[in-house]
Amino acid sequence: MMTCKEASEASIQKTEGGISLRTRWDLAMHTFFCKYCKLFAKQQALLNQFFSYESDGTDELSPTEKSNIKSIIQRF
Repeated sequence: MMTCKEASEASIQKTEGGISLRTRWDLAMHTFFCKYCKLFAKQQALLNQFFSYESDGTDELSPTEKSNIKSIIQRF
């Protein structure tokens, strides 16, 4: 089984460009048993969604954009 350090690195690699099927399986098994790494993966996914969010170029968020971000945050 992979260590927490390996799991966090694999989680980062997964969101940045993909990982092998074997590594994906090992990560899934590790996060099944390790609540801390599972939380880390969820937080990382949230941050990736937040930072990849595209705006229309205005300084203020529209009500729809605010609602979308709020729903993403509430899922975690």
